[in-house]
Amino acid sequence: LNVVDELAVQVASYTRKRIGDAIAERKLRESAVSNQAIALVSLGQQDRDRADSLRIARVYDAADMAYRMADSIFQEAEKKEPHWALPTIERARTAYKRMWLEISVAQNGRERARHWAETGVAHANRVLAKDKGHLDALELRAILNYWRWHFAQPTRLGQTDELLAQAQRDAQQVTSRDPTRALAWRILAITLHTQ
Repeated sequence: LNVVDELAVQVASYTRKRIGDAIAERKLRESAVSNQAIALVSLGQQDRDRADSLRIARVYDAADMAYRMADSIFQEAEKKEPHWALPTIERARTAYKRMWLEISVAQNGRERARHWAETGVAHANRVLAKDKGHLDALELRAILNYWRWHFAQPTRLGQTDELLAQAQRDAQQVTSRDPTRALAWRILAITLHTQ
């Protein structure tokens, strides 16, 4: 019976992911942007997925190259459609993934990981400058500011309190508007617990 239950859980998880991917693809196709920009975002997402697989397999140099390629593709999509937030959001997500790559690669990857967290926040802030309530940007900024706080040097403690407070504010805003966002709930719980 346990094997059947485990299989049912795996099938349900796979099905949810496929349905979510299909809905996201349909939304992407329905957006009022050029087909070329949509194709670039899709290609960038594929490269980033490949980079994630390489990182998990510990093929770090190839993962780094794939993340760089994904980011440059998203940057091209930004140029094609400067008003469209998705390529910039994808750049923030890619910076977050690169943060994890730096943590995976080296014991002293903390400084480089913080750099990528800061880069991701900068991308999220560019989206929020155009749309203060953009949920994906707020959620990513909350996550990345939490990690910036986590990686902060002990000498920067005064500055880090504001990072944690900003992460909490962003997570609260996201969860109040969309209670289905698990990552925002996680960051909110962590920030409240850390106080």
